[in-house]
Amino acid sequence: MRKGLIDHTDSARAVARYGGGDLMWVTTGAGVCHSEMFPLVREHEPNTLELFQIWINLPEAAKMARPSFSMAWAEEQPRASFGEEPGKRTHVLVAAGELAGMRGPPPPPDSWAADARNHVVLATVKMDPGATWVLPRVAGAAGPVNRMLYFFEGQALRVAGDRELRSKAGVRLDHDRDVLLENVGRDTVEALLLQGRPIGEPVVQQGPFVATSQAKLRDMFARYRESEFGTWPYDTDEPVNAREESRFAKHPDGHVTRPSDAVEPRGKAAEEL
Repeated sequence: MRKGLIDHTDSARAVARYGGGDLMWVTTGAGVCHSEMFPLVREHEPNTLELFQIWINLPEAAKMARPSFSMAWAEEQPRASFGEEPGKRTHVLVAAGELAGMRGPPPPPDSWAADARNHVVLATVKMDPGATWVLPRVAGAAGPVNRMLYFFEGQALRVAGDRELRSKAGVRLDHDRDVLLENVGRDTVEALLLQGRPIGEPVVQQGPFVATSQAKLRDMFARYRESEFGTWPYDTDEPVNAREESRFAKHPDGHVTRPSDAVEPRGKAAEEL
C-alpha cells in the first residue's frame, strides 16, 4: 500500500486496516474468501488510494496449504539511501527477500518466497533527479531467476547504460550481472523490483484461481461453488471498520497487532550508504 487505506476481511476471520507503506500477505492455499474495502476516512478531502497487488504462484505441492494472513508494517520494512551527493540519491525499500544488504520481513511459511533459495524479492527504488545506482546481481543462484523492473513514476530512466524507459514501462533484467540505473529526467523516478526463481510447472488461470491443469482448475471452481471455502462469518459482504479506527490487524486466532508492535528492521534500515 503506497497511499490511502484498505479494510481487509476474510473467511478465516482475519480483519485489518492497513496503508501508508504496509504490506499485507495472504496465502490463499486451499481457498479463502475476502473483502477489500476502501474506507472514506477523510470527510472533506480526497481519499486517494494507490497500491500494488502482486500474485506469487504456489507450487503444486503447496496448492492446498492452509490459508494464512500476515502483516508487515511499514515501520518494520528496511530501507537505505545510496549515493554521496545530496539531492542525487537512491532510496531502496525491501518489503520481502534480500537486496543490497537488507532483508525484508519474513513471508508466510508456505509461500514460494519463504525459501531463500527461490530468491524472491519485492522492493521499491526511488531515485532523485540525476541519481545513479547499481542494482546488484543475484548472488548464489542455482539456475535462472526472473527479474522485472517496473518503472511507474517519473520522466525517464536509463537501464544498463543504453536503454531509456519512459514511465509506465517494464523491463526484464539479467539476474547474473549488476545493472546500472540512472535517473535522466527532471523529476523523481520510482520503480518496483519483482524477482524470483521460476517454479517450472504449468500455469492455468481463470478468475482468481491458479492451477496446473484445466481439470484441477475445474475442481477449484466446484469446491468454491459447494462451500465458498468456508462460512462467511459477517453480516455483510462489504465490512468496513469504524472511520476513527487506526491501522491494525486482527489475526485468525484473535490476537491483534498494530504498527507500534513492529520489530526493528533487519539490515541497513536507517543507515546512510
